[in-house]
Amino acid sequence: MTIAKKQTEAELLKKKPNYCSIRFDYGKTYILPYNEGIKILEAFQYAEYLNTEEYNNHTISGLPKDVSPEFTAISQQVYLDLKLSALLKVNVTTE
Repeated sequence: MTIAKKQTEAELLKKKPNYCSIRFDYGKTYILPYNEGIKILEAFQYAEYLNTEEYNNHTISGLPKDVSPEFTAISQQVYLDLKLSALLKVNVTTE
């Protein structure tokens, strides 16, 4: 076995970074690299809520109690399965 082939095999076996999904609201789930997802969740400690329901009477307050982003870790393999499923428009069972 050549050195180049061993290096290629080592690269294939190298641990790839994981992903995460963050769901903010029903039907709005975002997938991103795990470390960036952690940064988004950390930013929520300073977040405030902008209420724009009343025209010309916007308010800013603390986050409502019902705001609770759902964070899920996703392995590299599950991410690839989901991505392939979406690209091919087929259902893939992830375990």
